[in-house]
Parts: sequence; structure tokens; C-alpha cells
Amino acid sequence: MSNFSYTAHEHGHQLDLLGRPIKVGDRVLTKGYGSASMNNFATVKAVNRKSISIDVEYRNWYRDDSGWKSRISIKPMKRVGYHSVLVDNELEPISTSLA
Repeated sequence: MSNFSYTAHEHGHQLDLLGRPIKVGDRVLTKGYGSASMNNFATVKAVNRKSISIDVEYRNWYRDDSGWKSRISIKPMKRVGYHSVLVDNELEPISTSLA
């Protein structure tokens, strides 16, 4: 991390992948549980010195008498800020429709 990033983290600010500060209520694009790519849009619930808290979709599979079925639930997740990308105002309608 650069000196600016270290100073920002020491004062309780989280920076996204592009170095922009993340605040509570911002929309971010991030990785979900078991995902290799950034494919989940989420709203930041809390920001602290070490991480951000978001709610992401979690899909688990179970076998029923009729076959395999999936169940989607919402789980809280903590991420380091630079593992997410802040969604700008011009991308907000797209992220809302995809979420």
C-alpha cells in the first residue's frame, strides 16, 4: 500500500480499487461467496478501520426427491475496501436494475 492508503486506513477510511473513499450507503461492485469475479452489487452497511460490511447473495444447493434445487439467501460479508469498486452515479441505474 502507498503511504496515502496507509494514512486513510489509520483514520478509518476505506478506499476502493481505484483509490476513491467508500462511505456508508455507497453501492459497490464486489466478489460474492465462492466467486472468482466481481459479480455482485451491494450497498455498504458499515465502514471501519479494517473492512467494509455488505450484504451479498449466497446460493446453496440441496438435493430433494425431485432433484437438485438452489436456495438464495442474503448473508453479511466483510471485505477490505480495495477488493471492491465504487459504482458512480452514471452506473447507478444499471446496477439497480441488475441487482
